[in-house]
Amino acid sequence: TDENDVIVVTGIGSTTINGARALEVEDARTIRIELNGGDDQVEVRKINVRKHLIADMGDGDDTVIFDGVFVKGQTSVVGDDGRDQVSLIGGSTFRRTVRIRTREGSDNVLLRNSEFRTRVRIRTDGGDDDVTLFGCFFGAGARLDLHTGKQRDYVDICECRLDQNVCIQTGRDADFVVLDDIDMTD
Repeated sequence: TDENDVIVVTGIGSTTINGARALEVEDARTIRIELNGGDDQVEVRKINVRKHLIADMGDGDDTVIFDGVFVKGQTSVVGDDGRDQVSLIGGSTFRRTVRIRTREGSDNVLLRNSEFRTRVRIRTDGGDDDVTLFGCFFGAGARLDLHTGKQRDYVDICECRLDQNVCIQTGRDADFVVLDDIDMTD
């Protein structure tokens, strides 16, 4: 957000924000989203965040989408039990470390058409997880650490520009990793 911008947060269906149907926030520097139990969906679209963007998904089959965001600080998305979906898409730019952590449940992580300037850490635990990176740009010196846990996992990295700092580690089960049309820079 620019200094005079106002962010309006609106609940969908019966969801409330601090007990109200909507909440206006001026001069936001850090956005922290805390979801408790239940199957929740959060979409953050086309905003600039001067500091950090944090989402704690809690239990349930949750969806978090960051679409067209620009984040100067750290970004963190942490899931819990349930079939979680995390999407960083739409030309988003992340200037500092991005951490995505899902736990038990078959989860989906999608990074599409976005830019990462430092480090991206993705860790999925138990469940048949899908991790897809498509059309992403990793800046000079940026590092990708991707670790999948137990069960059968699918990792697809396609049409991405990566630095040479890449670590992909899978669990002990039959996993599938695809690297297609990758530009590895010096």
